Amino acid sequence: MNVLVRRTTTVLAVVVAIVIGALSIEAAAAAVRASTPPAGPAITVQSMQAELEAERSRSASLREQLQQLSVQSADLATSMAAADARIASDAETAAALRADLAKAKRQLAKLERQMAASVRQAATAPRKASRPSGGGGDDHEEHEGDDD
Repeated sequence: MNVLVRRTTTVLAVVVAIVIGALSIEAAAAAVRASTPPAGPAITVQSMQAELEAERSRSASLREQLQQLSVQSADLATSMAAADARIASDAETAAALRADLAKAKRQLAKLERQMAASVRQAATAPRKASRPSGGGGDDHEEHEGDDD
């Protein structure tokens, strides 16, 4: 009887192990089902074609926007080149005007010195008498001689 009890115990242990294994597998499957998001609607060929067409339209729109940006960028580059040329021209004009101003200041200073010298010379020169001396005819003759 000893052998019969051992075999029965072994068979029962194997059956219990199989049942526990099956229950473990079922519990794991339930856990996976619970953590998996619900399945969305089935994807059809028509929905895929609609999405593809929408993406093509979006791509064409982006391509057009990119082309417009390229044109605007070229316009901006042209404007910047024109502005750079204008700045260079203005710098040359400003340099020429500074040179002209310096020359005019030198000429003004020279004229002011000449005018000051003329004023000093006029102040130190002997003055002619403004009153006639004795006869009025003599002064008249002097003025006539001065006109020549």
